[in-house]
Amino acid sequence: MLAKRANTIIIVFLAILNAALFSFNLNEWNRYSLSDARIADITALLARNGVDLRADLPRRFAPLKTMTLELYPFTAEASDGLTALFFAPDETPVSSTAFGWETLEYKGKSLTFTAQGFRFEDLDDGGGPGDRDTAFRAAGAAAMSASALGDGVTLTLYSEKGSDGDYTFEYRGVYRSATVYSSFLRVRTRGGKVVAERGNFYVPKGFGGERDVYAPDEALYTLSRELRHMFGARAGEPPIIVSAVDLVYLVEDNGGLAAGEVGAEPYYMFTVSLLDEPIFVNAFTNEAKRA
Repeated sequence: MLAKRANTIIIVFLAILNAALFSFNLNEWNRYSLSDARIADITALLARNGVDLRADLPRRFAPLKTMTLELYPFTAEASDGLTALFFAPDETPVSSTAFGWETLEYKGKSLTFTAQGFRFEDLDDGGGPGDRDTAFRAAGAAAMSASALGDGVTLTLYSEKGSDGDYTFEYRGVYRSATVYSSFLRVRTRGGKVVAERGNFYVPKGFGGERDVYAPDEALYTLSRELRHMFGARAGEPPIIVSAVDLVYLVEDNGGLAAGEVGAEPYYMFTVSLLDEPIFVNAFTNEAKRA
């Protein structure tokens, strides 16, 4: 009899515990979830300020971690690899140095090693218009060759634009599913040939401490204030369109980190009409910045 009663008490206790855990998890989920009502509210507020939201918003804004990266160690091996990539075996480039950066030049080609990567330019027009698929293959081959420089970061096609044989493909670094916007490769092709390339690379060392983040609608409110500051009230003019919202990591200063290391923090990135470059809002501080 006592055993039966004890089992009943245990079952009731477990049921109460499960209900409490379920309630706690539900509250935690709701705490970091963006509701339909909040989306409707921010959409209406933006519309009143001349901004048309045409992008899907992240529904979750759970705490995120900082990231630590290392300044890319540009070794002689890496420099030799890039030289072999851009200059044929029978081409002997001439070396010069300005502002601490080495530049190799041969006829219309130039390759410059910068603090965090490189810049390449070929003045040859590519010999014809070329089609998009040929340009894409040429850019992909260049990205594959340069990807070894972003040790620990996978270069993923992020955007492309152009027409009539002149195309630009942009690759961004991805580390453990997080887009490292500050690590990138930009390839321009003309006539199916790579005529310009720029790479900027960091080596990720891992994630740091976790912090709460501002919700996407709060970041959008900051964006609306930034746009009003930039463009004014725009009464009677077509609305400014927000066409995309992404979460990326941007490199910050190296305060408190070891020499040669930099920190990166999560940012909401907004693609906005009237602007060639996106606007970023820090997910930790809700402060806007231009890259």
